[in-house]
Amino acid sequence: MAIRSHSWYNKNATRRYPLDSAATGEADTGKNLPDDILVDCHIRFPADIGDSIMLSSAYVSDKLVSLTFAVTTTKEIDSSLISSMSWPVPVERALFTPIAVISVLRESLVVGQQYAIEPQKGGVGGWVVFGKLIEGSAFNGNFTTSAQSLLAERCARPYKKLPVEKIGKLGVSTALQDIVSMQGLTDIEIVKDIRSIDGYTRDAFIFRLIANTDTRNLLQEYNGPCGGRPESNTCLKPGIEKLNTVKPDCAGNINLIYKECINPGEATAPDIGYAGQVLEFCMPLTCVEATVPQYIGDCYGNVVPSTVTTTAQPSTLAAREAATWSGVDYTNTATAGAAEFTPPFYSQGLLHYMAVRHGTWKVEHPNDDYRSSVSSSAFYTATDAANLNLATFDNNVYTHSRNKIWEVEGQLREMVGESNFGSVFGYKKVGTNFRFFVAELNKTRDAFRVMYYNNSFYSVISDAAGNSAQTSSPLGLLYKRDYKIVLSTKDNTVDASLAAGVTQCTVSLMQGSAQLYSVVFTTSLLHVDTRLGIYSRDSLSAIEAIYYNEIS
Repeated sequence: MAIRSHSWYNKNATRRYPLDSAATGEADTGKNLPDDILVDCHIRFPADIGDSIMLSSAYVSDKLVSLTFAVTTTKEIDSSLISSMSWPVPVERALFTPIAVISVLRESLVVGQQYAIEPQKGGVGGWVVFGKLIEGSAFNGNFTTSAQSLLAERCARPYKKLPVEKIGKLGVSTALQDIVSMQGLTDIEIVKDIRSIDGYTRDAFIFRLIANTDTRNLLQEYNGPCGGRPESNTCLKPGIEKLNTVKPDCAGNINLIYKECINPGEATAPDIGYAGQVLEFCMPLTCVEATVPQYIGDCYGNVVPSTVTTTAQPSTLAAREAATWSGVDYTNTATAGAAEFTPPFYSQGLLHYMAVRHGTWKVEHPNDDYRSSVSSSAFYTATDAANLNLATFDNNVYTHSRNKIWEVEGQLREMVGESNFGSVFGYKKVGTNFRFFVAELNKTRDAFRVMYYNNSFYSVISDAAGNSAQTSSPLGLLYKRDYKIVLSTKDNTVDASLAAGVTQCTVSLMQGSAQLYSVVFTTSLLHVDTRLGIYSRDSLSAIEAIYYNEIS
């Protein structure tokens, strides 16, 4: 095989390429990777298995040269590292998932020649080029993090898989994939033709009948065993001929007549293919002394039922829900008229001290579409749908995030784009740089995530999502429903089992009295001058109640 780009490879043998310019090249043992082992590479991999590629190990002896490559991701977080971090170190970890290896006998190695890698994951492919490997040199090193051995983006690039990879038939386990020869049957032919699809001219396969169809009864020929009328009894499963004892009239209709104060209304959603009726009863559920099921899950049967009483309210909420956003009167409901507030604070007292840090917020009176189960006369609403909206509780006496109870209750607004709101803790800003933890409820992603923002990107600490790789069921989040995010933080002054400087955080998602999700983790980033707050990102959040208290 001809050798190309001698000068390029010679230059790379004196620099760290093809590693990323930010990679240290230092192995776990502290030894640096020699520049003349790997001088070039090109690897492609599916985007759904990771974000980037790193060199995981390198071994060079007088007999063999061997490399291992692994996929990495910066969207994960190792919670065991949180307690030992100091800002602004990024919160990230590399997942060790080997995707390719290459081993070459040193005696047969040709400097500057491309060698194909051996993929360990489907869809991975590429080549590497070895350098001169100075005679007698030996190296054995492992690399744990992407900061040590991340490959440059031009050398390792992800790609999106084809949307349709194979074609199958219901009830048949074997699917058609790769190169497929399509063949028609006696009465069917498959031809290539041009068709207009969604306004675009496309090449298409056309499945059509060969024989003349003018004189044939095609419905009778192709209707199948269940194609007859129900009374023909040609299908193994019986057809539906009546509802209970009521049969259709001569036109095939069953007319429903609603009595007393039931008001029927039409419910249609053509874009997702269903229609029906909504029945409204004149008596609200709050007047009914009965137990009704509350479902946590999605609309397709993946639910976890629990039982709540419609008239019952958690005792801890009774006093809090009496507080409202007034927009004028910001006195604390517990110590009205006092010169300085003392915990606990409710919605009114807190609003007086909420400082807008990012985006914009306003007091908004709810309309009939956004009635709240909380006795709020208004919402505190984010108004910038294209940026971060964040406000913090800035009372000078009660600013830091340790040993606190912080509850944020709100609604998910139906809108184009993201629909989310969140509870902020550990907010710290120095100059133009800022960082914070956030517990975010996101309708668009059907997810509840606890994340850390380090002034550059968000890293996920914990994720309860229907569309993630985790095994948890979909949350089935709904618009115009009240959800509450509850945060509790404590350090070693209230819990002697915790180390000095470490704070234990417990974050829970509640709907009424039902707990949908909870996570506990520790961190050393909740300093004495970090703050609590509320949040939305590219969304118009509706915050309706906030509660604050001290833990002693």
